[in-house]
Amino acid sequence: MRTRIVFCSALCVVLGAGAWLLFSHARWAKSSLHPEANSQATSSPTRKVAATNPAVVPAPASSPAAESQQWVEWSPAVYTIVDDQAGYDQRLTAIETMAGRKLSDADREELYTFLRQKSGLDDVQMEQVVKNRLMDVLCAMNPPPPGLLDLLTQMYHDPGQNVVLRDYAVQHVAAFYQQLEIATDVASQDKSAGLAAARKILWDALAETDSSIAGTALLGLTRLSRESPEAFDPRQIGGLAEQMAGPATSNELTRITAIQVCAQLKVQDALPVIQAAVQNGQTMTVRISAIGALGGLGGAEQIPFLNSMLAGMEDRLKPAAQHALEQITTRQTQLASQK
Repeated sequence: MRTRIVFCSALCVVLGAGAWLLFSHARWAKSSLHPEANSQATSSPTRKVAATNPAVVPAPASSPAAESQQWVEWSPAVYTIVDDQAGYDQRLTAIETMAGRKLSDADREELYTFLRQKSGLDDVQMEQVVKNRLMDVLCAMNPPPPGLLDLLTQMYHDPGQNVVLRDYAVQHVAAFYQQLEIATDVASQDKSAGLAAARKILWDALAETDSSIAGTALLGLTRLSRESPEAFDPRQIGGLAEQMAGPATSNELTRITAIQVCAQLKVQDALPVIQAAVQNGQTMTVRISAIGALGGLGGAEQIPFLNSMLAGMEDRLKPAAQHALEQITTRQTQLASQK
């Protein structure tokens, strides 16, 4: 009986020691994991990325450093920006904190990946605003981050991207051009190559007249022609705007943009095309926009036509026609006073 008691006591000690060792090993193993593995509820800025991420250098599986190299540290702001579960205002605030900062390689690559990757949320206006504002901030950095033009080009050329985001990418190519032109600490050869590449993208995008992209490119070229007429010939841009203002341009926004650019660049040859758009524009918005352009571009020859609009049956055109007449009259009075 005593032997049995001694044996049972020894067995209990062995089992207890074994349980303690297992518990201690489990605690050590858990504490050695990455912080995100310990608590999924925390908002740690560290996230696991695929080994194919350019910011990660894969290590052999047998290397002690292999596991740690599968993790890339991002700043808290970047973590918030790319988190589609974060609040809309929270993400926009995080974007603003990036303004004027020098991005780490990891932050830059993650932001680029976020913009490049297609998401079901890209059709949602708030997600489009987030990505648009992020592109604003990136293009305003001095100098622009490495690879930014390549990113914008990829977004624009990707037919799988939401067309609004493709449009934003083209818009930001013009912003990139402006910033690169004044950027400091950029090799002259790199700057020249970047500016040439940006110009090509904008000219190429003019061909997409079946969407708003051509109009966006036209606006960008027009803006740049005011700042750098030697690189962007206003007469060439005006001639293209005249063509795009015609009925062959199927997209309403692009046609409206072309009409307004004709007025801004004082393309007098476009007056017949614009007047025809008043009469035969595919939508009321196009017709009203064309009347506005007549007010900015027209002269005495357009007054009878505008008066006919006032006497016509279409009441929606009359306010625009009245304003256009006032613009022309004011301009003629000023010209007469200068003689």
